[in-house]
Amino acid sequence: MSENNSHEQHSNPNDDGNPLWGVLGLFFPLVGLIIYLVWMKERPKSARSALIGTIIGFVLHIGIIACFGFFGSRGMFFPGGMMRHMMYW
Repeated sequence: MSENNSHEQHSNPNDDGNPLWGVLGLFFPLVGLIIYLVWMKERPKSARSALIGTIIGFVLHIGIIACFGFFGSRGMFFPGGMMRHMMYW
């Protein structure tokens, strides 16, 4: 007697969960999100790897933009910028 569970996910032999998909999502978050959406049913391990890289990449990109916006507006990344601000404090 065998039970047929419709919620059981069948493993795909091509789904190795390669961490390189996460690296791709790290550097190109939009590509990682698209990979996740396309593969979330057929290759769930690889899709999860791409999603994790996408989330980390998105957070890093926002952090870098915020950092340059905050420090760049004060001239701290330009030659003499830090000293100029320290002299007028």
